[in-house]
Amino acid sequence: MNRTLRTLVSLITLLFVQAAFADKPRFGDTLTVGLGGMKHRGNATLAATRPDAPVDELTFRDLGLTDETEVFWGDFAWQFAERWKFRLNYSSFDATGEKVQSAGGNWDDLEWEVGARLSTDFEMELYIADLTWDLLKTEKGHMGVGLGLHAVDLDLGVLLEVGAEIGGESGFVPVDADATSVLAPLPNVSLSGGYLIADKVYLSGSLGFFSLEVDKYDGTLFSARAAVEWRPWEHFGLGAAYQYVELELDVDRDTKQEYYDFEFYGPVLFLSVGF
Repeated sequence: MNRTLRTLVSLITLLFVQAAFADKPRFGDTLTVGLGGMKHRGNATLAATRPDAPVDELTFRDLGLTDETEVFWGDFAWQFAERWKFRLNYSSFDATGEKVQSAGGNWDDLEWEVGARLSTDFEMELYIADLTWDLLKTEKGHMGVGLGLHAVDLDLGVLLEVGAEIGGESGFVPVDADATSVLAPLPNVSLSGGYLIADKVYLSGSLGFFSLEVDKYDGTLFSARAAVEWRPWEHFGLGAAYQYVELELDVDRDTKQEYYDFEFYGPVLFLSVGF
């Protein structure tokens, strides 16, 4: 666990303690929408292996993919009963790149040798849904437990090119391509809380974890999020957050075995509307 994640978990834990001993959460909103931008960073190890081929793990660096992108971030919260809340969060990660390979390898039906070039298009959308019930709720704070779903919608396209002489010059020509899509819904349990530290400033945080085998998916998930929101106007505010999601997933298909180890994290700036 890196230093940033340890700090994030410590802050969320402190927030839970404050919420438990606080004296209406948030700003008394029934519906709250947050829209903003996220500087999303990512690390990944990927593999897609046929039964007759050796396992070859690839990273973003192996594929020439950037590990940082700026994306849209959205959050919706509905306090539909005194102690019940539904929350839905959205973020994404997109990257394209190419790299000449310094070693042979394979991905699904693709096989290459040293000197081949891989051109990769990676798209990931992350949906986090939680239904929480407040164990403790006071005028300024709340702390609750929940059940939810983390859904990862992943598309990965890989183009294999080999070196060739083109018009008397060295270049690359495409020889094969592969497209992989994964929609992995994984349940999770969560602990969440919030505390109104001033009339116009609200702190919130959540932790989620689950490890489960469902159908062809076998995954482990950990997530953490902390946010501070300033509401200078009755229905409109500004906020900042930090989000961390770690996911390890095995997908057992008839023709191949897929492995994904993701770590996505980064800061968020957002505008909020509450009614």
